[in-house]
Amino acid sequence: MVSPPLERPHPAAPATTRRTGERLRATPIVVALVAIVAATMVAGLLAARIFAGTQLPVLLAGATLGAVALTVLLRLVRAPALLALLAGLAGLAACLVGATAALRDPTKGVGDALFDAVRNSGARILTSAIPVPPEPDTVLLPIAACWLAAAVATVLLGPLRAAPGARRRPGLAAIPPTVLLVGALVLVGPNGAVSYPAVAGFAVALAVLLAAAARPWQVRAEPDPAAAGLPAAGGSRLAVARRLASAIVVMAVLAAAALFGGPVVASAIHRQPVDPRSYVVPPKQQLDQLNPLGMLGAWALDPHQNLLQVTTNKPARIQWATLSGFDGINWQPDRTYRSAGAVLPPPTGLDDATTTVRQQVTVDALGGSWLPVVAAPREVHGVRVGYDAAAGAVLAPDGLKPGLTYQTVSAVPRQDPDMLAAASVPPGIAQRYLTVPPGAPADLVTLAQRTAGNAGPYRKALLLEQLLRTRYEYWSKAPSGNGYVTLKHFLLTKKSAGGGRGTSEQFASAFAVMGRVVGLPTRVVVGFHAGKRIGAHRYQVTSGDAFAWPEVYLAGHGWVAFDPTPVAKKGATPPDEDTPQAKSEQSKKSQQLDQGAPSAAPSQPAPGPSGSSKAAAAAGGPALPPGAYGGIAAALLLALLVAAVPVLRSRRSGRRLRTGTPAQRVLGAWTEIREALRLAGHRPPAAASAAEVARLAATGVPDRPGTPPLPDLRPLAEVVNAVGFAPEVTFAPADADRAAELARDYHRGLRSRHGLLSRLRWRLDPRPLFWR
Repeated sequence: MVSPPLERPHPAAPATTRRTGERLRATPIVVALVAIVAATMVAGLLAARIFAGTQLPVLLAGATLGAVALTVLLRLVRAPALLALLAGLAGLAACLVGATAALRDPTKGVGDALFDAVRNSGARILTSAIPVPPEPDTVLLPIAACWLAAAVATVLLGPLRAAPGARRRPGLAAIPPTVLLVGALVLVGPNGAVSYPAVAGFAVALAVLLAAAARPWQVRAEPDPAAAGLPAAGGSRLAVARRLASAIVVMAVLAAAALFGGPVVASAIHRQPVDPRSYVVPPKQQLDQLNPLGMLGAWALDPHQNLLQVTTNKPARIQWATLSGFDGINWQPDRTYRSAGAVLPPPTGLDDATTTVRQQVTVDALGGSWLPVVAAPREVHGVRVGYDAAAGAVLAPDGLKPGLTYQTVSAVPRQDPDMLAAASVPPGIAQRYLTVPPGAPADLVTLAQRTAGNAGPYRKALLLEQLLRTRYEYWSKAPSGNGYVTLKHFLLTKKSAGGGRGTSEQFASAFAVMGRVVGLPTRVVVGFHAGKRIGAHRYQVTSGDAFAWPEVYLAGHGWVAFDPTPVAKKGATPPDEDTPQAKSEQSKKSQQLDQGAPSAAPSQPAPGPSGSSKAAAAAGGPALPPGAYGGIAAALLLALLVAAVPVLRSRRSGRRLRTGTPAQRVLGAWTEIREALRLAGHRPPAAASAAEVARLAATGVPDRPGTPPLPDLRPLAEVVNAVGFAPEVTFAPADADRAAELARDYHRGLRSRHGLLSRLRWRLDPRPLFWR
């Protein structure tokens, strides 16, 4: 090996080379900024899943791009980091004002809407029905969060211009988007669909950020690639590509763990994500009007008031107010309504097919705050609404006024009595639907228990319905009342003494109370029949169409309506019930009562085995729990990726030591030695010369008894200096072979000075795939 002169200054590079280097240094910054934008937008869009429409995703994308662009501009003019963030708040304010102006109610000023939105944004998100309507008081918080996350990440990335000692900090830059992602997942909770692809995209964006921005600024003297026969730009691009591929491999491990490990953990602990909305109770609505049940008596005496005009594709009974609370004196209407948009959340846990009913309703003389809709509403247009998801009831916070016109779309369940006969009461039903206040008359309790017997839930309800329809009479002049005193008189007093007669108020209340006595979750609903036809698909709803009916909640079917009130005229049926479907269902009910339905409803059947679980059961082995096969696949994939680390590292070392010109192989051997020092925890300083690294390799590594001494690296350091600073010196393949052997010997000697676990980690450590 020729002994070259040690170190001499590197000659100035041509202008073309300097410009190429500047472009290469700028490219990772641009890629890192794009990765910050992508990661922030993915995190923001995860939160936007619980919002209606596309307005919020567009606003979040604009806020993210605006934050990064403004922060980059301020940093390029050398504004300090804190000043760049503070100046960026002006851009955020402009973005919030624009969003408020675009989404506000036209009757409100921009200033008032903005002040109210800033003050109440977080609370309105948590107290609104899902999908959350895109209004100023719900979108301002997500917009501000995306803006701040993108701006802070851009500042934490580090300086955008090269400077002595300047270093980028991709790890810090990844923190704000990650915090935003965690916040989005917590906000959505169990209300959004599975988002593994989005999380995987977020992981890829972070991998690109770490790979593109991990390299520090190169402001110290380095060996001349051209003198060693290396193309400046091509080698750098190849190195970046390798590091990017390595980053993606590691992030794929994390994504696979999240993709397959999440269901395993969820199936192991049998828990849904925590919903923060369950800890925030929306404000009670103050409904300053008469109890809707009490209004039925007055309407029965004056049945010709025009209340609504309805245009519909299918006549159906209209739900007005739901009453779930009973205190022994009155039934109280539900008051917990969340602010909602035009699209209402679908009911959960229902298996029945549905029929779409569309209506346009114009209010005549109906007042109050409840909004008349067909059961199971899905869309409401033309009026601001609140929604009680548990009750399926809709509120008009601004009240009903004559001339108000709105449109609704409802998905009415088609409930089959044959399926209802096997339904059970869900174990998690709210207690308010089962509460029987103290003071219930003993004779009323006895009557309910004797009538229902030990039948299943649906048959109990049919028996109570039949009792009321056959043994009691409808009387429009019956006095109003629905408490224990009134119900005792209605149910237990002889007709000759004034008992046994009532309006739908007493029939529905009696059914609901007796149903709760025998364990049925019940409520009372006040609404209207479809009305009198006055034209093509048009109906007039009057006060004579108002009535109350009880409903029972059954698993898989939701609220099931019953009609215990006898019709005023024998043989007459209301318009909305005079349909083939209604007649068929009533016929099935009668047959079940005549023939006898099952004495007790079976408990909810456990879902049968499917897929590979069936195969396991057929083979006589125990069936694996849900998600177990995903866990097995995740474990196999993780093991495969871990096993690939030493293979990838070995191939890369082989390319360094065996391919290329002799000068390139010498530099590859020196890179292997620097990696060995880093694996051993003795990372050489970035600006250390070859001689200083050789000195650290000899004196900075502690000895271990029984291990051979480490080889002397000073000759190799001289050769490395010659590669960079003595282009006139030529090297033979034998010189490169000796450098490679020296690197291998040093690697083995340094590794032997560590314990068994450290040596195992040495081989499986994926970090060298990222190192430059």
